[in-house]
Amino acid sequence: MTHCHIIPRLCVLVVVHAVSQSACCAHHTIIFDSPVVKMGKGGEGKAKAEPTGRANSATTGRTSASSAKSASPKGKVQPQLRLSIEPETFIDNAVIWQQTAEAYNKILDHSIFENILAEDPLPITKGAGVLSGHQSVFNQLEFSSSMAEKQHYKAAGNLMKVNWLWSATPKVPIRASSIQHLREHYFAAPGPFPGEVIVAAAPTDKPMDSHGRMKCLSPEEMRIALLLEVADRITKGADEDELQEWHTTFLTVSFHFMDIVSDNEQTIQAINLREHAVVNYSTMARTARQWCYLLHSLREKGPTKSDAEFAESLRAELNMAKNSEAISTEWVKASREVYDTLFVDPESTRLIVQGEEDLGVSSPLSGY
Repeated sequence: MTHCHIIPRLCVLVVVHAVSQSACCAHHTIIFDSPVVKMGKGGEGKAKAEPTGRANSATTGRTSASSAKSASPKGKVQPQLRLSIEPETFIDNAVIWQQTAEAYNKILDHSIFENILAEDPLPITKGAGVLSGHQSVFNQLEFSSSMAEKQHYKAAGNLMKVNWLWSATPKVPIRASSIQHLREHYFAAPGPFPGEVIVAAAPTDKPMDSHGRMKCLSPEEMRIALLLEVADRITKGADEDELQEWHTTFLTVSFHFMDIVSDNEQTIQAINLREHAVVNYSTMARTARQWCYLLHSLREKGPTKSDAEFAESLRAELNMAKNSEAISTEWVKASREVYDTLFVDPESTRLIVQGEEDLGVSSPLSGY
């Protein structure tokens, strides 16, 4: 990229910065009903239990529907937690954190989720249907032993017990469009939480007993996407069967605990985790040539179909990334013709392969 491309972009940033200073530097106050979990200036939401039936002094005067939740079926006392953002905190991401807090509070106010903060992760249980987990659940003794000896521990846990308003990189803006993309791609329907949630912890911690204090190092967008989607489904009147499935999603999340205590180490690890995602994309995203071969192999496995029929079947079965090329009849036809003509020529194939090896998905022929 030349200087003539870089300098105009910097000028735009400077102008936007100057225009926004008067607004961004103002005193921001964001208050939510029963705000007892607060985001501090250091990026850490602080949680405490609100006495049953008593509204916090910072509320708007309304009594939360969940202010008198009953004890969980297991007899544990349900912590009455609510989220809020303190003034002058995370101004760049204020809207997203506000949405996160509102979604969290809305979920806890629903009867399906009213005791979720006191619930244990769901174990694998034969015949339990939606109430069964799919991974070994958190065990405190195993956690302490593994963290002390290996500095790592993996198990299923309750996602609602994390600190939803904590970030290892609090000054970095979060893109709202990324969260929306994740909602559409991963959470169009209830199911297992994708991947794992990385949490910073010490061997002496008791993570599943800490309501709202677990510090997640993995990218915030994925878990925020789940929270916003479930809250939205509640708003839209989703039935109890669907909400029970979402409830199971929260209680069957794969946690990966790492013995990382210092703030600096937590920040570095959070940055590295995002770089891992970049490596995964750049090495595993299909190139144009790979797609041609893939479609050819899929054609060979199935019954003979026209290009239009094949494209329709692919659209119905594949969960394509938003920025991938649309699966159209023309796209399928082009891949077939390229495979049948271009790839039979050794020299053409050699040049394409060389371009992919040198440039990966950035190869001009890949279309990314």
